[in-house]
Amino acid sequence: MLRAGGVLPGTVLLLVVGLAGKWAASLAPHINYALFTIVFGMIIGNTVALCEVFAPGVVAYGLWLKTGIVLMGVRLALGDVVAIGRMGLLLVLIEIGVALYTASLLARCFGPSGNLGSLIGVGVGMQWLPQLEP
Repeated sequence: MLRAGGVLPGTVLLLVVGLAGKWAASLAPHINYALFTIVFGMIIGNTVALCEVFAPGVVAYGLWLKTGIVLMGVRLALGDVVAIGRMGLLLVLIEIGVALYTASLLARCFGPSGNLGSLIGVGVGMQWLPQLEP
């Protein structure tokens, strides 16, 4: 079991990287902040050796990622899906499929497990759904 004090520095680091992704997305309004955050995380993870103090919190990223994806999914109401119609639903399914495939492919290229790539793909795909207009 991870202690809160041991997880805190790494969690704060994850939060800083997430906020950097939000800031970068504000400069490129049509690109989702999650994409910037993932790219920043990949760059940092592949170029910088983390101090031991950050390790427990960074290892817990899976918990935060899964929690965030579940919360995004909860935001999506079935009524919203019905409101966009058949063509809209087809486009949504295509978009999620492309996001899943792309994230899985990038995960294989850059090291995270295929399951993590799938999780990221679903998260990025779901992120755009509430922005759809019927």
